[in-house]
Amino acid sequence: MTALRPRPFSPTPQAVEISPDRGLISYEASSKAGRRWSLFNSFVDKTLPQLGKQSSLATVWLVMFRHANHEGVVTRTEGQIAKDVGLKLRAVEKIIRKLKTLGLVYPFRTGYKMPDGAWGASTYQLRAIIRTENAPVL
Repeated sequence: MTALRPRPFSPTPQAVEISPDRGLISYEASSKAGRRWSLFNSFVDKTLPQLGKQSSLATVWLVMFRHANHEGVVTRTEGQIAKDVGLKLRAVEKIIRKLKTLGLVYPFRTGYKMPDGAWGASTYQLRAIIRTENAPVL
């Protein structure tokens, strides 16, 4: 029987390249989990200090990150996010609009009305860096 060997540890962090035209991050991490954590680390290092006292923006982004896949894509209703965060639905709608304006959340597909009258989930791409062009002042 062959013993499994752990992958060698690299003390240097993975390089993160920021595309200035769209505020996207290109990940050079070797695994799916590595790409996901590169997104998280970029958000914490670069964006969290800029948000300052607006902790609700960071809280909603972090809840969305918690439910995102390895590529930073999350499919969740605003009601589910509101329940996770402990805020009212209107507050979460306003926060997600602000995150879109900052370029931290890019909507792929907005929620849709299902035959039973309920609203389906929206799909978003999370981004870690505040878009610089036309970004509102916090």
